[in-house]
Amino acid sequence: MPPETQLTLSFDPPKFDTIKEVINHVAYSCGKQIKFIAAELDMAPQELSQILAGTDGRRFPAEKLPIFIRVTAPKGHEIIYWLIDQFLSDQETRKGRALAAVEAMLPDLLRAVEELKK
Repeated sequence: MPPETQLTLSFDPPKFDTIKEVINHVAYSCGKQIKFIAAELDMAPQELSQILAGTDGRRFPAEKLPIFIRVTAPKGHEIIYWLIDQFLSDQETRKGRALAAVEAMLPDLLRAVEELKK
């Protein structure tokens, strides 16, 4: 692929502040049991639970992240989307998405305010 080739992706990035939050969200919402995910990562379920909880400062091992994404797919793809948004999206793009989200909520918020005033 020539270096001037540009890749365009269209997705709705997950709304989390840290990669730890994304990993936890994926682990608990992918529809697979922690014991299954742990087995695929060559960990005991208790060890994975402690890592997800941050017990004793434990952190998710970076070398296991590709396996985790594969095992928890398609939900695990949210980690990739989050990374793309954090490192490949420019600030203006993120601001534009945030503004569009607020604008989309505005009519409902205004109706709720009017309802509360009654």
